[in-house]
Amino acid sequence: MKCPDEIIELIEFIDNKYREYKGKVSRYSVEWGKWSREMNLDVRKKIETNHEYKIFYQYIYIYSVNRSQLIELNFAPQILRQGKKKKIAKEGAKIKKYLLSGAFPKTGKLAV
Repeated sequence: MKCPDEIIELIEFIDNKYREYKGKVSRYSVEWGKWSREMNLDVRKKIETNHEYKIFYQYIYIYSVNRSQLIELNFAPQILRQGKKKKIAKEGAKIKKYLLSGAFPKTGKLAV
């Protein structure tokens, strides 16, 4: 299935917000939480109402959580977290690949 334009726009939006706030705020900050909560409520609504691109929205939600985790790791870095940061970044790249290609894993699990 081809990735819909609305999903590509959401990926770009999330990535732009990530770059804007990386190293500057916590995932628990008002700046990050305000847009993130609003977007996630909209995504959740589309998932619950069986939107025609439901699977894409499910992965968008996972991708936004992934970026949120990275925001926190970049805000409060510790040497012991470097391995975790790389793992989460790799996982995010895989999710983004699934979204853009429209080829999701058959098992429903992330194959990172």
